[in-house]
Amino acid sequence: SSSAAWCMPWWGLFLWVHCLFNSVDARDGTLDNLQETRNHSLWTEYSQWGIGGNTRTPCTPTHDLAGEWAPSSTQYKDHFIDAHSICAETDERYHIPRCGLYKKPQFLWQFYWRPSACDLPTPNPVRIGAALDNRSLYFVGDSIMESHYRSLKCLLQRHFNLTCNNYPPSRRAEWCVGVDFEPSSSVVSRPPVRFAIHFFIAGFGGVPTIPASLKRAAPDADLVILNAGPHIHDPRQLHGVTQRAIATWRELGLQIPILWRETLAQHFQNPDGTGAYIEPKLSDHLRKQGKLKKCGPIRVNRSMADVFNTVTNPLIAEAGWPMLPAWNASSTLYWHHLPFGKFTHPNAADCTHYCMPNQLFAMLNAMVLVHLEHLEAPPRVIHLNRPVGPAMLFEPPPPPLTEQELAELMKDKIAKGKEKKKKDKRIQDREEKRAKRSEEKRKSWIEEKKKEKGRRDDEGEKKTENNDKKER
Repeated sequence: SSSAAWCMPWWGLFLWVHCLFNSVDARDGTLDNLQETRNHSLWTEYSQWGIGGNTRTPCTPTHDLAGEWAPSSTQYKDHFIDAHSICAETDERYHIPRCGLYKKPQFLWQFYWRPSACDLPTPNPVRIGAALDNRSLYFVGDSIMESHYRSLKCLLQRHFNLTCNNYPPSRRAEWCVGVDFEPSSSVVSRPPVRFAIHFFIAGFGGVPTIPASLKRAAPDADLVILNAGPHIHDPRQLHGVTQRAIATWRELGLQIPILWRETLAQHFQNPDGTGAYIEPKLSDHLRKQGKLKKCGPIRVNRSMADVFNTVTNPLIAEAGWPMLPAWNASSTLYWHHLPFGKFTHPNAADCTHYCMPNQLFAMLNAMVLVHLEHLEAPPRVIHLNRPVGPAMLFEPPPPPLTEQELAELMKDKIAKGKEKKKKDKRIQDREEKRAKRSEEKRKSWIEEKKKEKGRRDDEGEKKTENNDKKER
């Protein structure tokens, strides 16, 4: 490395060895301000996962992270399994126990992402924790974003003590505070690593909007990972949602660092070969035929198949937000989805969500690490010193009602109930009349058909008699 070469000629063998020792992790993209953390025993263990060369320039946020999947080494696979071991045991959404992969889940991490322009670091959990120190990382989006959040949570949970709570009343929106298990075990004395990660479910019907979530995250977010994707099928609506998110960010004074994650590829076996979501009517028809039990490869080029990023990417580029490229990497992983069965559909696979842990989210976490290590702004909050949790995503519950308000509410409820019964009775009577008319029409049609058949039979008999007379 360059630091070792600078020390070698003049400072003697001892100082050269010292410099070389301190530069071992340079090819893994380590920053100088993480020097003390390098001495942590787990840092040493996970600093190199054996992904190969690592002789090129370490990736930075300005690099183009486009690349290809390359085979993982045995060492990489072993470290991957150990670092993500919590996911193999936890019965959470989209984790291995719910994917039906108890016996052979190894195919989920057979490859690692190799960018064409630089070396991407491995998703080293200790290094990610060090980059997160005293910072707050937010994930804002749909269930795919929840998978990304839970994959990082699983990775950190193996090496840090995470205390997690839900944002009431949601059972899925969540925040966790993490600290070192054994901060005193490091060779060099240092304060314990402390960080917080958050997930806000947002952006589609029945949950908070993305602008509302960004406003909630604004007071203490050091980095927000954001996406609006598969739940919004109408391109015009998706365009509007993305524009409103950008407008909110500008309204907040551009103070939140945003990292936009591309929408991942879907792999439904639909007739047009795009892999995109299948409309309910066609989906029900194909399920009955048993044609949706497996996900399949995308059979057309990206310009036709990538219906979401085609809409959002130009807007994101115009806003100047950095982006996590994910569609190309996910487009070939059609075997990573949840199979049909207990946790999906008895006759159809889930070709939108991905089983965890897998190489795709390992790639995304490595890309997030690159951006975390290059954040220029100092941390906003030391989370363990905060007496209460972060600002609630949902508004606090209203004060309890008085007896008079309860009585009026009950009276109104009874009145609405009576009105509903009357309405239901009117609808029922109307349906009965309609059914009666239909039945009368059906009977009338049957009678007409019988009469017509009788006439034809009579005419046929007369013709037969006339023919017989002529023959005689």
